[in-house]
Amino acid sequence: MPAARVMPLRARRTVLPLILAVGLLATAVPAASAVPSGSYKGGDIEFRVSNNRISKVSVLSVHTCQAVGTGDFFNELQRFTPAGGFRISGGSRFSGSRYVIRVNDYFDIRFAWVGRFRNGKLRARIQTAYKYYRYYADAGTVLTSCFSDKVFTAKRRR
Repeated sequence: MPAARVMPLRARRTVLPLILAVGLLATAVPAASAVPSGSYKGGDIEFRVSNNRISKVSVLSVHTCQAVGTGDFFNELQRFTPAGGFRISGGSRFSGSRYVIRVNDYFDIRFAWVGRFRNGKLRARIQTAYKYYRYYADAGTVLTSCFSDKVFTAKRRR
């Protein structure tokens, strides 16, 4: 049976502090908090979370619209379904925006949101806007601009 090799004293003095430092570093770095995957819904918002990404967002909101130059204000109900996904950061926070030049008669379509997940619930502030032309008998075709700014909450479906 061969004799066991003994590590020299100098090497032991170097390796032991290195092992302790790596162990302390591993306990000091917080683990990334993942948002639970699944479908989320709340009032006028629904979406899916998978692999810390939000996708298939659908938001229904009331927009305040103004026919520019006429002084006419009114409300419209519109659904927004922005394309793509949004990444959730390590602190369970997210933000993002989408811009579409034109869809049918609507143009300058904007969707922006910022929010976070806490205790299995989402809280987000969402701003949406769009424009289109509308015909008025006395003024002709007028640019109509619509905007919404609302806080949404949602929780995971079980």
